[in-house]
Amino acid sequence: MIGDRLGKWVIFKELGRGGMGRVYLAQEELTGRQAALKILSSELAQEIGFLHRFQREIETLSRLDHPNIVRFYEAGFENGLYFYAMEYVEGMSLEQIIEEQGRLPWADVVAIALQVTPALRHVHDHGVIHRDIKPSNLLLDKNGQIKLTDFGIAKVFDSTHLTATGGIVGTAEFLSPEQAAGKVVGKRSDLYCLGCVLYTLLTGHTPFTGASYVELLHKHRYGQFDRPQMFVPDIPHEIDEIVCQLLEKDPDKRPRDAL
Repeated sequence: MIGDRLGKWVIFKELGRGGMGRVYLAQEELTGRQAALKILSSELAQEIGFLHRFQREIETLSRLDHPNIVRFYEAGFENGLYFYAMEYVEGMSLEQIIEEQGRLPWADVVAIALQVTPALRHVHDHGVIHRDIKPSNLLLDKNGQIKLTDFGIAKVFDSTHLTATGGIVGTAEFLSPEQAAGKVVGKRSDLYCLGCVLYTLLTGHTPFTGASYVELLHKHRYGQFDRPQMFVPDIPHEIDEIVCQLLEKDPDKRPRDAL
């Protein structure tokens, strides 16, 4: 699709692809503004479930307005393709940074956490549970600002009801025990996932590893992880303690909210 137009956007290059479709770097023809253009694959658009999921992602992102969340621009349908345009973040994901550098200094992890948690509070205050907080969905731009992205499996609720039941969704290494059990999810489910991310940034590896998806689900529900301080003794006790609290099996034992 390089060189093609969708609405007012001219496509320049592919940025990535996933289960739902592809993401391209595009430019607004009149203003020159850049955007990341997410396009639902034409095959999946024929399946009502995938189309609804794509439309729900658009609805979710359009609700949010926070400096640490990728900004939604517009959605459209043209030439048989469903798409939406969002803020283009020039930088790297935390997953890429860990792969290149290994674990991060604890002070850098704290700086990251202090950007992610306000974003999560904003998400939750707008009746959304992200359900897939992980390093690849946290982008670090060239100014050192974190941007939360990918609301493809987010749950949207009204402001008074922030829980729902459903099947197992999310990424196995960064999945809360209640998600692993297919149970009710809420704000504290995202906080567990955040705990997995912070643990990974501090130690260079996830709290749990397993040979299979099922084994990882079992460990999130019943396994015991080694405290971050066992691997990185210079982590302040308070930081070690809050990460362990985020990783409590019982949601009621986790911090009450992102604030």
